[in-house]
Parts: sequence; structure tokens; C-alpha cells
Amino acid sequence: MDPQLRNKLKEFRDDEITPLLKEMEETELKMYKESIIQRFVNPYLKDRLSRICSESSAKIPKFVLPSIKTQLVNDGSIKIGTLIIAAWCYYLERADTPGYNYPIKDAMIYVLRQKTIDAASADPLAFLKIESIFDDLVHSNRFVDNYLTSINSLRDHVIEHVIREVNKSFQNQSGNRS
Repeated sequence: MDPQLRNKLKEFRDDEITPLLKEMEETELKMYKESIIQRFVNPYLKDRLSRICSESSAKIPKFVLPSIKTQLVNDGSIKIGTLIIAAWCYYLERADTPGYNYPIKDAMIYVLRQKTIDAASADPLAFLKIESIFDDLVHSNRFVDNYLTSINSLRDHVIEHVIREVNKSFQNQSGNRS
């Protein structure tokens, strides 16, 4: 696993997920957190990216958005969770464009594709306005600001650069929660 990606995964786990896991014993939590990393670096797990990304419109609301919403209420960090949403939008924008001929398996593919096209051309928040996925997150100024920073960086730079810049921008805001 790429070291920068591993660090982002650890940061997401430690800063955005762990604060929400209040009922686990410290030893159990430590083992759980390490098992997450081990699963991603295990070369014997031959899971395909296409399967992991399939039906994201059903997975994101269950596995990513609850932590973002809770962290917003708690004034906690949302930078990596928001980057995940922006990366998903960017992934969908690029699908079926030259050099990006990967299939998207999702029951909402037509809505997703239209909203990502709208977001890239006319309404930067069109993707976030899919209420069945994002509920009312588009009304959170903090979330929207983080999302727009992430999606614009993804569109303008390669992902490794975005990870470095996200780190820098949020380190410069020390004392302010992202």
C-alpha cells in the first residue's frame, strides 16, 4: 500500500472514526484499528476495486456519512471523510472519458453521472444535492467548504498532490477543526 494512502487511512481511522467508537475497550479498539490496516495491506486478499466501488450510492450513506454528520455536530475533523466524497464524485466524473473506461455498477448510475456532469460544468454543488444520498449535508457550510476545496484540488492535480495539500492546509489551520 502506498505510504501516503496508508497515512490517510490511519488519519481517517484515528481522527474521524475512533472518536465515535466510545463503547470499545482500549485493547479491543487497538486490535480493531490495526486489523483495518492489515486488511488493506494483505497481498492475499484479492478483492477487486470494481467490486469495492460497486453500489457506492448505498454504501456511502451507511459507512461514511454517519461519521461526517456526527463529527459536524461534535465540531470534529471531517477532512478525510469529505475527501472521500469528493474523490467519489471525481471518480464518477471521469468514468467513460478517454483513458477512464471503467464500469460503474450502481443502481443510481444515471442520476450520479448527470449530477457529476452538472457539478463539473454548471452547479458545483449538484452532486451534493442528491438528497437520497446526502440528505441535507449541502446546507452545512463547513462540509461544503471542505468538499469544494477537495473536489477542485482533485480536478486540478494528481491524487498524491491532493493528499499533500490537504495535509498542509489543515496543518496550517491548527486550532481550527476541519
